[in-house]
Amino acid sequence: MNEFKIRLKENKKKNDVLMTYYESYLRKRRLNSLVIRKYCFNVAFYIYIYLTKDEQIVPAIEGYKVLKDFPEVFMTRYTWTSLRNYESGIYSIDLFYKCLYKKELITKEQYKIVSDFRKKDVPKFMAKYSFEFKKEIVVAYLSGKGGFGSLAKDYGIPNKAQIYRWVKAYQKLGDDGLRRARSINNYSFKYKISVVELYLSSDLSYQELALKEGINSPALIGKWVNAFQIAGPDALRPRMKGRKKTLDNIKKGVTDTSVEHVKELEDELLKLKIENAFLKELRRLRLEDEAKMRERRKSSTVSEDSSN
Repeated sequence: MNEFKIRLKENKKKNDVLMTYYESYLRKRRLNSLVIRKYCFNVAFYIYIYLTKDEQIVPAIEGYKVLKDFPEVFMTRYTWTSLRNYESGIYSIDLFYKCLYKKELITKEQYKIVSDFRKKDVPKFMAKYSFEFKKEIVVAYLSGKGGFGSLAKDYGIPNKAQIYRWVKAYQKLGDDGLRRARSINNYSFKYKISVVELYLSSDLSYQELALKEGINSPALIGKWVNAFQIAGPDALRPRMKGRKKTLDNIKKGVTDTSVEHVKELEDELLKLKIENAFLKELRRLRLEDEAKMRERRKSSTVSEDSSN
C-alpha cells in the first residue's frame, strides 16, 4: 500500500470518529432523523471528498482553513447549484465545527472562522442574472466575439463555467433555457423519482440532468433531491386534497391500515434502493479519484527517472 493510501486510510479513521460525534450532537438537538441523515450526508461529502481533492489530505479538524474555495468547487464539481442547497450545505458544516468546538477539539476563534463564513453574502457566482443579460452573453459567444474566459472577464462574471452552462441550456432549450421557471409543470411522482434516482446514481450535475430531461430549472431537480433525502419518496407525491368523510365511513370506522402499511414499505424499499445507488456512485467517484492520483504520481516518477 503506497504512502498516500495509508495516509488516506488513517485520515478516514479519524473522520469516522468525528462523524460519530457529529451525529450524536445532532440527535441531542432533537432534530428529525431524516434531517440528521441529510446533514451527515453534506458533511461526509465535505470531509471525505472536498478535503481530499487534488491529492491533498486536509484533516477534517483543520477543514475550517480551506472554506474559501468551497462554494465554487461544490457548485461546479459537486452540483450544489441552487442557493437552497448551498445554504443547507454550509449550515451543516457550521454545525459540524460547532460540535468540534463543544468537544474542545478546536478553539472558539477557529469555529468563528466557519461561523463568519456562513454569515457572508451569497457568493457572486450564485447571483441571479436577468434573461436579457444572459441572452446577450450567449449571443456574443455564439457569434464568435469571445470565449468563455474572455466573456466572463468582459461582463464581470466571476466563473466562466456559468457562461458555459447558459450556452448549453440555450442550445438545448432555446430562450426557455435562460429564463427562470415561473410556472411548474405537473410532473408525475414516477417521473420525479426516476430523475432523483438518475441524479443520485450518476455523476450528472443538476444542470446537465436538467438539459438531458428538458427541464428549464435545474433548481427544481435540487428541490426534488432535497425533499427525497429529508422525507423520502412520499415527499414527491402530489398533495391530494382531503376527502370528506362520509357518514357511513364514520359509523363503520373504516381505515384501511393494510394499504397504508404496504405503501410505507414500498416507499422505504424505494428509498433504500436509490440511496444504495448513490453510495455506489460515491464509491465509484472515490475510486476514480484515487486512480487519477496514482496515474499522476506514476507520471511524476517516470519524469524524475528520465531526468536522472
